[in-house]
Amino acid sequence: MSGQKIPVVQVILAALLIGLALFSGNPALYYPAIIFACFAMLKFFTAVAKPKKLSEKEFDELDKKYSGKVFAIDALSIILVLVETAAIYLVLAGVKENAYNSIANAAVFISNPQGLLFVAAFLFSLSTIGWLVWIAVKNIFGPEYWVYYYNRRGVGFDTKKIYGFISLGALLLAVPALVFGFMDYSLILDNGIHLGNWGRLSPVDYAWGDISEIQEFTNGKNTFYLIKFSNGDTWNTSNEKWNVEESLVIEFISSKAGKEIRNFGSLG
Repeated sequence: MSGQKIPVVQVILAALLIGLALFSGNPALYYPAIIFACFAMLKFFTAVAKPKKLSEKEFDELDKKYSGKVFAIDALSIILVLVETAAIYLVLAGVKENAYNSIANAAVFISNPQGLLFVAAFLFSLSTIGWLVWIAVKNIFGPEYWVYYYNRRGVGFDTKKIYGFISLGALLLAVPALVFGFMDYSLILDNGIHLGNWGRLSPVDYAWGDISEIQEFTNGKNTFYLIKFSNGDTWNTSNEKWNVEESLVIEFISSKAGKEIRNFGSLG
C-alpha cells in the first residue's frame, strides 16, 4: 500500500459515529449505522486497495470478453458459500451429537444448541471459498479477468487484497465460535441441572434446592423461561434445543425444585 494515502481521520470519525449509533440504545439508529458502515468500508477499500488501472481501450476489450460472465461468477460464489456452510455445519453438528451421546444416556433431558456451530461453519466457509473461486476463475479465464473485475464500476478496488484480511478475521472468529459451540449444552439430571453453555468457561452444577424462582415469558409466539438460582446466577432457556418439548423440561424442573412457574406475560 505504499504511496496510497489512508484516510485516517475519516476512518476514525466513521468508527465513532457508528459506535455512538450502535451503543445509543436507540434501535432506530442501528440500521442507518450499518448502512453508513457499509459505505464507509467501501470508501476505505477504494483508498487502500487500488487496482491496476486499465486504459479505456483495454477495459473495453476485456469488457466484451468477460462482461457476460460476471453475474454468473458472483452468483456461483454466493451459492458455494451457502453449500460449503451447510456441509461444514452438518459435519460439526454430527460430531457434536455423537460426542454427547454417552452423556445423554445419563440425563433425563438434554439440550444441544447448534447456533454457534452454524456461525463457525459460515465463518470457515467465508474464510476459504474466496480463495477457491479466485484460483478457479484465474485458471479458467486467465488472470486478466480479475484485473477487469477490479476496474468495473461498482467495484473499484482490489477485492483480493481486502479479502485477505476478511479471510483471516473470519478464521480467527471461527475458532472460538467452534470451541464455544461444542461447549454449549445443558443436561437435566435426576439430582439437578448441569449447564455447559458457551457463556460459562466451565460447566456448572446446580442442585434442585439451588433454584429460587422459575419465570415464564412470551415473546411473540415464542415462550421461554428464566430460572434464578440462590447464588444470584440466572439461566435463560431461549436458546436451548431440547430433545423434547421445553414445557415438559420446565414442568420436571418445577416439580423437582418445588417451585411454581410464575408467568410474567409478554415482553412486547
